[in-house]
Formats: sequence, C-alpha cells, structure tokens
Amino acid sequence: MSDSTPTETIQSIRDEIMKHYANRHLKTFEELAEEQGVKPVTNFDALLGGWPEEERDDGFEEAVMRWRREVMVGG
Repeated sequence: MSDSTPTETIQSIRDEIMKHYANRHLKTFEELAEEQGVKPVTNFDALLGGWPEEERDDGFEEAVMRWRREVMVGG
C-alpha cells in the first residue's frame, strides 16, 4: 500500500503524462489540413447546403410547435 496522498498520486500521474508528451510534435491545423488534402473553401454557399428535398415537409416544424404549446399549456 502506498503512503502517498491522493494529491501526490494525481501529481505523479500528471508528471508521467507530461513526460510522455514532452518530446512529441503536435501538428498545427495547417499541417493536418495539408496531410489530409483539405483546401480553402472558395464557394461559401457550398457550406450552407440545404435540407434534403424528400424531408422538407416531414412535419417536424409542426411537431415542435405542438410540443411547445403542450408544454406551455401544461399537457
């Protein structure tokens, strides 16, 4: 059984973790993007996308409004 306190044990574990990562090179976002072939977005509208056409009128908005009314009225 160890005579160390919980704080000392946590500090010891932290020190071991820090030693493990001390000599590692953490990649920058730029390095990761280059490795993965990620390119800057040139068409902002492409990020916006849209809702799938087949799911546009699935009743979700109406259900949310109904649930809100039920909560406000109390059931």
